[in-house]
Amino acid sequence: MKKTSRYSIFRLLRFLGILYVGIFLFGWFSADSMAFFPPPPSYEGDAPGLFFVEHANGEKVAVLELAHPDPMGTVLFAHGNAEDIGEARGFLEAYRDLGVTVYALDYRGYGLSDGRPSLGDAKEDVRKVVEFLIAEKGVEVESLFLHGRSLGTAFVLPVAAKKNVAGIILESCMLNGFRTIHPGLLYPLDPIPNGRTIRRISSPILMLHGQADNVIPLWHGEALLRRASEPKTGVWIPNYGHNDLSFAGDPYWENLRRFLEKNGSTDVEPFRFRC
Repeated sequence: MKKTSRYSIFRLLRFLGILYVGIFLFGWFSADSMAFFPPPPSYEGDAPGLFFVEHANGEKVAVLELAHPDPMGTVLFAHGNAEDIGEARGFLEAYRDLGVTVYALDYRGYGLSDGRPSLGDAKEDVRKVVEFLIAEKGVEVESLFLHGRSLGTAFVLPVAAKKNVAGIILESCMLNGFRTIHPGLLYPLDPIPNGRTIRRISSPILMLHGQADNVIPLWHGEALLRRASEPKTGVWIPNYGHNDLSFAGDPYWENLRRFLEKNGSTDVEPFRFRC
């Protein structure tokens, strides 16, 4: 190979390397702005069941409590990126009617929570609320389920990796952050490393994902399920996408009920569509 040809290849590889690093750095430093799209608050401060959990720096996080008179467990729900607990209230009430007490939080920068949204703060918000529920509400870790939807999965997974909760529910979950934007590119560091975090979880896992999801495609859920330890089960619901899984009826709600009723056990055959 001629010296000029080798030099041209070297220059091309150097250019591609610099481009790759540039894309990675841009993604890393703009992750918060790309991940969060908080809507205007959809509820008032006197909403029934609303209370606030305060961080050490004085910033407060809004939490909604929907109590069941005879709960079989407790669920903490972490919502997706373009909604708040006011918009989710109807869904959360239906969730409570399964027989559980439901809590849901707004990350900082969402709803009536203080501050601005960031990935690090949202993870800390979930951890803080879990600690509050245990210390102040008397919730036992062995009866606590963590349910993350879409972006919310990135905030419940780190808590579940450190606490042996009754179970974790991952709805429309991403493998990691950058690959939802650039599926073909690999990044050495990812601000949402769900694929690594899930390997550290020993609690039972229920995964729910729509086969028609064009925001976080089904292959994300399949890849995560392969990485997860037993006990685990994945329910892939046909004809439903990213934001409408709860409208699927029994394949969604019956799987939730069975998982909660069995206290996280995945020994039962999941309820699926009969196509």
